[in-house]
Amino acid sequence: MTMERSLEIDRARETKDFAKALEIISELPSEELEALEVKKSVVKVYLDQMELAMNTFSVFYEYLQKVVALGVPSSEVVVWKTLMRKVTRFFNTPMEGHTTSKRNEIRLIFDQVSLLPLRQHEDLVTSFVKTVLKLQKKNPTLFLIQVLDWWEDMGIAKEAYLQDDNSSRCLVERFYQSCSKALLMSSEVTKELGYSWTDRLCKQLDHSPRFMSLAISLFQIYQKQDRLKEGVENQKRFVRKNIGLYWGWELLANYHQKLDHSETVLACLCRAYNCSMSRTTKWNIGAQIAEVISIHSGDNVASWMSYVLLQDVPSSIATSRLNRLEVIRETALPCSSVVAKEVINQWASDADRWLWSDYPSYVGIVSWVDFKSKVIGLIYGVNQRVVFPMNKAPFKVKVGDWLRAILIENPKKNPELCYVEASKTLPPGSIFKTVSGRVQQKIGESFGFVYDCFIPPHMMSKFKLEQGMYVELSLVYDMDPRMNKMVWKVVTVEKIDRQR
Repeated sequence: MTMERSLEIDRARETKDFAKALEIISELPSEELEALEVKKSVVKVYLDQMELAMNTFSVFYEYLQKVVALGVPSSEVVVWKTLMRKVTRFFNTPMEGHTTSKRNEIRLIFDQVSLLPLRQHEDLVTSFVKTVLKLQKKNPTLFLIQVLDWWEDMGIAKEAYLQDDNSSRCLVERFYQSCSKALLMSSEVTKELGYSWTDRLCKQLDHSPRFMSLAISLFQIYQKQDRLKEGVENQKRFVRKNIGLYWGWELLANYHQKLDHSETVLACLCRAYNCSMSRTTKWNIGAQIAEVISIHSGDNVASWMSYVLLQDVPSSIATSRLNRLEVIRETALPCSSVVAKEVINQWASDADRWLWSDYPSYVGIVSWVDFKSKVIGLIYGVNQRVVFPMNKAPFKVKVGDWLRAILIENPKKNPELCYVEASKTLPPGSIFKTVSGRVQQKIGESFGFVYDCFIPPHMMSKFKLEQGMYVELSLVYDMDPRMNKMVWKVVTVEKIDRQR
């Protein structure tokens, strides 16, 4: 009986007798509508009615609701592709004005489409994103105000990114970029909507940190809404998570340039310069550094830095920027590229220090250096230590050095080192002390003492210590794994006077 009903509906549809087809459907008992073949036949009729009602919203919307209510399985991809083509065509029909009724119509249709199983099929997700982009391009203000909440609830952007498909990711990036452009151009955007959209962009950047255009859109919106200070804090959070992205630092410099923080601009640009890999990118950032220091520095620093940064210009660089920097090039004084690199590294270090300035810092002492594993052990409190890679230190570190470290403490994990620099301040007395006195060494023993401070054999040999020598020991309070207790360990030895 079910198959016969399905065939009757199909025959009426083929002869374009839609009245008869709808009559048969209206007489179907509910149990027969549960059969998949009947559902597919009924959906085809409803899709035909939607096609005929492209200019009549009430009829189009009525049959859209009926298709959604039927609950056709997500496996019937052909059905959903056909439906999306109908929705796309409806969106592309001429819309006169931006009346409230038109906005409500768009919102109602999107609400229905959101109930469909689109997210289970990558090609349908892509098709729908394209549909949304077309609608946004046609009516940016209408789209932006009515559909933002729905889009985020749908979650398509996040899923498309997680699919590890470049084409889907590019579509998502285009979507957010075009929405941001519409927001910037629109005169109807409220302050609340601006805050809502920046929150959305920040969340999307967490999922897709390589989307530079999203970060640029954020910068433009913060600037338009006079929220640059808030933008700086947000960009700092982004850079902390993606510390090696050169454009993250470059954009942070742009924020500070708008706020007229010239020293911070210079530091961030130097950090971007060190992070960048391509020759062209390095030159572009170097040119920005040259411009900044030529404006804010009237001394020779500007001249010789500019001279170094403007050498060996790639052929791909636009001549407009070269023209702007011609004066700098003409007045530049020759200098060593090694010196210039040292200055850039110093400014870049200033950027790192500033980036983590909101976090607590600790003064500690280097207890050990493992050159094989290329890691350093720093004691900064009683039974408190952090191990970090050598490349995190901007200089060559040795045992006994005093360091100021900025750390992120985590009760469940080891602390994470964010920034480290040499310290002129002594480590706290609870972990560091010095002892001066004569070396006491018994005949035949390879170790020695200064009072009760034990000097191990390898240190006696390394510093060529002998009985009676006057020395100053630097000691750190650390765990001795052999004794399984906290002890004062010798980390450095300084000979005071051999002859005393």
